[in-house]
Amino acid sequence: MEKLKSIITQCSNLRYDLVLLLKIRQVIIINSWIDFRKGEIHNRNLGDDLNYYILKEITNFPFRFKKCTFLSKIIKDNYLCIGSIINHGNKNSIVWGAGCISQNSHIPVLKKVYVVRGPKTRELLMQSGISCPENYGDPALLLPLIYNPHTTSSNKIGIILNAADEQNEVLDIINDDKSYTLISMTRYSDWREVVRNITQCRLVLSSSLHGLIISDAYDIPNIWVSLDNCKNIIGGHFKYLDYFGSVKRHQKKPIELEEILRNSIEDYLNIIEKPQIDLKPIIENCPFKINISI
Repeated sequence: MEKLKSIITQCSNLRYDLVLLLKIRQVIIINSWIDFRKGEIHNRNLGDDLNYYILKEITNFPFRFKKCTFLSKIIKDNYLCIGSIINHGNKNSIVWGAGCISQNSHIPVLKKVYVVRGPKTRELLMQSGISCPENYGDPALLLPLIYNPHTTSSNKIGIILNAADEQNEVLDIINDDKSYTLISMTRYSDWREVVRNITQCRLVLSSSLHGLIISDAYDIPNIWVSLDNCKNIIGGHFKYLDYFGSVKRHQKKPIELEEILRNSIEDYLNIIEKPQIDLKPIIENCPFKINISI
């Protein structure tokens, strides 16, 4: 079924991809979970969709997505950039910022590794005999170099839920409390609007990894929270701790969101840390030409 779906998607993009045959040597193939049909992205999950939105802003190379284009049959090299997707790589995969999904992730043979999301991913790759430099960083941290909204801070506390949490009954509590604002990473029309909503908050509580990463990128205080201790999230705590290791954050486990909602938010402010973000390893080790600098 997955293979059939991929073929149908590739056919929908055929007329848009044919023109790229003229510049085939320049085309970048991104290996990511993206819904790209009829030559355009269909928003599904911002954490994955950022592969499209960020590359669109930072490179002049045409790019397509591995499962969505017949060009991937011609161009074997593919790039793993944003997301817990290294287990979907292959011998032609080049890693720039991606991470593993869990401690028990399948580690494929990879062509080259330039940057990984964090030290836990690096450790797994090294254990599998894959050379991995000590270069850390999720490319989503580059967002402020691409877009800086002029927003006015409010007294609102933003809540961003992982896609696996979005049907939880805790939403009823949030919707009834006007001091909180729910920011969806799956039901959105414009990625810039998501960023603006985050930057308007005085604090963000997030069970979404990229909710935390975007908040860190824009210097918005945030706390890693969970619903049912991440039981619904593939890989549990791994990807969060992997990212935290790259920016020197020390929160070892999430705080249950319902616990915070029952108590005073002031009781939890002491665990907030300012991330130590260094964009140089991400920018200087990009395997293709990008047009941004610090």
